[in-house]
Amino acid sequence: MLLLVVGTAGLLLPGPVGSPFFVAGGVALWPSAFQKTEDWLQRVSPKLYDEGIRQMERFLADLERRYPGSTG
Repeated sequence: MLLLVVGTAGLLLPGPVGSPFFVAGGVALWPSAFQKTEDWLQRVSPKLYDEGIRQMERFLADLERRYPGSTG
């Protein structure tokens, strides 16, 4: 749910920050529907996909550092 909130905020704010988080939140809540979206994005724009994954990993690592146990 947190990823969807961050993704929605990122879509409304300037910059490309929100899309990866929105997709990740969708994958967490509804994996079968968002798997097609993730596969499509990875096929169409692998650099954007990889950058999005790096952003999410950085965000989750920071969240875990600040609040241990929050991502597990």
